[in-house]
Amino acid sequence: MSDAPAEKPEKPKKSLPIGVILGALNTISLLGLLGVLVYTQILYKRPKITENIEREKITQEFAKKPSEMKRTIVTFDPIQANLKPSAIGVQVPGGPPMQMKSHFLTMTIALELIDSDFESSVKGRLPQFLDMLLRQLGETTVEELSSVQGRFLLRSKIAGLMNDLVRAEKKLPATSTPIVANVYFSDFVVQ
Repeated sequence: MSDAPAEKPEKPKKSLPIGVILGALNTISLLGLLGVLVYTQILYKRPKITENIEREKITQEFAKKPSEMKRTIVTFDPIQANLKPSAIGVQVPGGPPMQMKSHFLTMTIALELIDSDFESSVKGRLPQFLDMLLRQLGETTVEELSSVQGRFLLRSKIAGLMNDLVRAEKKLPATSTPIVANVYFSDFVVQ
């Protein structure tokens, strides 16, 4: 016989049963979920929201002093928009269909901005602004714009539209100081 040692058969490696692996994963995920729950419900204390804290945040956003801000006025070309048509006469059952009278608005607006730094953003958002404004005016009736309150409401809508567009571009929060300080009408004709 030969002096070479006889090769011993290798023992097959035992694999972990699938039940043990799934049990371990389940335990780890359960502990993680429990840790998140304990942290969010017991350990983490949300700061209280008060008016003073919110005012401080807004003040810090616009740290420029009013003396450093240079107010500027951006004037737009005249705008013509169709208003919501109004009914003519009374609808009679079985009669002809209701006739509608078309109305339109011609206006020239100027926006007063709190700082000249926003002028390029306002001019860059002009197509979006006009599209949104014309859609709003298409749902407005002549009666709404014939009153002083209606024109004030239109001013606030115009300022709100532009403020929202510029805030979205600059990634400012919705509660930040308005960019548009005033809206002026130099021409306002409703027909």
